[in-house]
Amino acid sequence: MMKSTMAAVLLGTAMISTAMHARAAPAARESGMTQKVTVRVDDVRYAIPRDYLDGPLEPGGEQQHALLLRAMLPGFTPDSGDAGQGRARDRMLVNILLEEPAVKAGVVQDMLATDYRLYAGDLTAQGMATRAHRFEPAFDGLRRVADLDESSERWKRYPDVYIEGDEQHPTTVMTCNRAGVGIVNFPQCVLAFMAGRIKVSVHAERDQAPNWRALRTGALRLLDDFKAQAQTTQGK
Repeated sequence: MMKSTMAAVLLGTAMISTAMHARAAPAARESGMTQKVTVRVDDVRYAIPRDYLDGPLEPGGEQQHALLLRAMLPGFTPDSGDAGQGRARDRMLVNILLEEPAVKAGVVQDMLATDYRLYAGDLTAQGMATRAHRFEPAFDGLRRVADLDESSERWKRYPDVYIEGDEQHPTTVMTCNRAGVGIVNFPQCVLAFMAGRIKVSVHAERDQAPNWRALRTGALRLLDDFKAQAQTTQGK
């Protein structure tokens, strides 16, 4: 059970990584920004310009279990899709994944704690272990899990893990692949945090890791803007 769960997590990361480096299809920039799609994740309604959407939406109405967006740094601007910029463009491309709350037996689960323990090696088929990790200071207030055995198979296959907040209930979890480790051949980071009950994961190049606060703030501002646009549309 644990192996299949972890395989799904790693496969999902690989799929997002592939999306990050895919070239956007040429499109009319004006229509892509002016034409908005209204969607709902959990109980939050967003009006999103099509240029930000990465991948198809679920059929059957506004409600989405998950939503994948793409944007360009700095400023989380829409993706121009200019393949001519090559690797320089790839370094500035980010994906933003929104996921509805995980609910088990009517109880909303702590998705960040689950993520942390999956990657830190504490989640087993019997449930979460409670041992504490040793941490070392890292990027701008994050703490890095520092007591993993670097000669182990886990170290060779799994990313570095960073958290903000309490180990039992972190407020931010960031995982960063090392070059050549696991199934992804290029280093990247996944920064996960909550926007209300919605889990937000920002996928970016590993060299963006020191800027994690700016990434989190920028993504939240972008989502707030999409919410405001939805309220404006609804009011008309």
